[in-house]
Amino acid sequence: MRKNRLIYQNWIVELGYDPVLGRQDSSQANYNPELISAVSTAMFSLNESESDFIRSFYLQGLTYRQISSITGKDIYRLEAIHHRAVLKLRTRLADYLRKRNLVELSHDKKCPICAHEKAKDINILITRKDKRETWRKIIKTLADEYSIKITTPQMLIGHAKYHI
Repeated sequence: MRKNRLIYQNWIVELGYDPVLGRQDSSQANYNPELISAVSTAMFSLNESESDFIRSFYLQGLTYRQISSITGKDIYRLEAIHHRAVLKLRTRLADYLRKRNLVELSHDKKCPICAHEKAKDINILITRKDKRETWRKIIKTLADEYSIKITTPQMLIGHAKYHI
């Protein structure tokens, strides 16, 4: 087995699934239903290509080259999909992991929108934006009503992409 992959270092093999053998070993299974539920919920937040990649790469143990031949996507695109999916999963699972003290997460790059007391209202404002209009109106609203200084639309786009 490869030593540098997530599946061989922690919970998937510990749960009793070995992608190389392609079967579940229930005698060694140590299920944590709460963790499985949290990961499953976080997986629903990914789009189809991201969730397919995560399943192929981490659960089935396929390489970039194998996934590329199956999907027809270039390896550089798969790297971008991988990076984006891991960021989304890390964000979605952060609260769960923090509450259970499973990992220590750094708070150095705290999102100003997520840290705001009215983050839910701001997220609704961002998600209701019409694709045809610019971000100028939302940036002004954030500055006037919520006292959040956003200098570029990329900050809002990144927040919408990874935190909502």
